[in-house]
Amino acid sequence: MDCSEWNPSFFINDECGLQQNLTNDSSFSMIKASQIKGSILMKKILKLSILLLGALFVLLGCSSETKSEFVLQKTASKTKLTYVYDKEKDSVSKLTMEIVYDITKDEQYTETVRSQRDEAVAEMEGIEGVTYTKKDDSNYIGLTIEVDVNKFKFDDAASRKKAPMLYNTVNAALVRKNNVVSYQLSKDAILEYEFKEVK
Repeated sequence: MDCSEWNPSFFINDECGLQQNLTNDSSFSMIKASQIKGSILMKKILKLSILLLGALFVLLGCSSETKSEFVLQKTASKTKLTYVYDKEKDSVSKLTMEIVYDITKDEQYTETVRSQRDEAVAEMEGIEGVTYTKKDDSNYIGLTIEVDVNKFKFDDAASRKKAPMLYNTVNAALVRKNNVVSYQLSKDAILEYEFKEVK
């Protein structure tokens, strides 16, 4: 059969139920073909949407990551610790330490505090898994430290020697069990330092 002679036919039923060939009605053929293509496309889009929604539901449903905050308030300073951890695995992934000194209440210590802060920052420079932000204004001296637990080298002797203040603080706030930082053990440890859970 010569493929050039092939001519698809479209049929509809008339009032008597008889099929009528509408092949010669080119307008109807184009409309019908367009409707079929549109229907197939809509089905594909619907299936894709269902798959995407299902994947999103699985990702959200499987995530047990949460945050907890603890605050230690002193006369002229406030320290906030924020833990990001997996509730089911009891494992910490990130610790953020925010330290703010109110220099309006202890002005005589302003330069001492700033010097100690800058010394700690100099020690942290280049330590893997640690980032920091300094903030100063006329009333406060601040320092925010973020520790990526998965990158931080707890047992690196050279880093410990370079940044003793940082390592002393991290070891007090992050307690490991079987080489995993346990949220529950870390929480128990900082509560002994009079931190209060606020969130």
